Amino acid sequence: MASVTVLGSPACTDVARVLACLFENEVGFQLVRLDNFKGERKLPEFLKLQVIRSFSSTWHAPLIDEHDVDPEEIARQIEKLSDVLDLYEKRLASSEYLAGDKFTLADLTHLPNSHYLSKANVYRWWEAISSRESWRMVLQLQEERPALLEK
Repeated sequence: MASVTVLGSPACTDVARVLACLFENEVGFQLVRLDNFKGERKLPEFLKLQVIRSFSSTWHAPLIDEHDVDPEEIARQIEKLSDVLDLYEKRLASSEYLAGDKFTLADLTHLPNSHYLSKANVYRWWEAISSRESWRMVLQLQEERPALLEK
């Protein structure tokens, strides 16, 4: 019997992180797929089941109209990202993973959205963490078609 129930879509970055952590630690779980586009995860019957509310929902940028794009703001954000990647590049030149020579949550949290990075050591690190069996299992779940949910 599964000791944990995960509500959500494996394609959602927050759910993918949780699944990778569970696979990494060989914790049994039951996945209850929710359609994020239908807003099912915000229905009262699902909200009452959540032990931990998603902290990353505050990080998501609101959808914007393409006419409201500020090129200067985009340039500032690209510069910030570049600064962070420079720090990662320096750190990963002297260690296998972000927090040392062991795979940790510091690495796991980057799995859902770091596949596009290109600096040499960051790329080597990405190749190492994304080839872990736990992440391949999450990717497999992401490829499966969810069953239709009945209301």
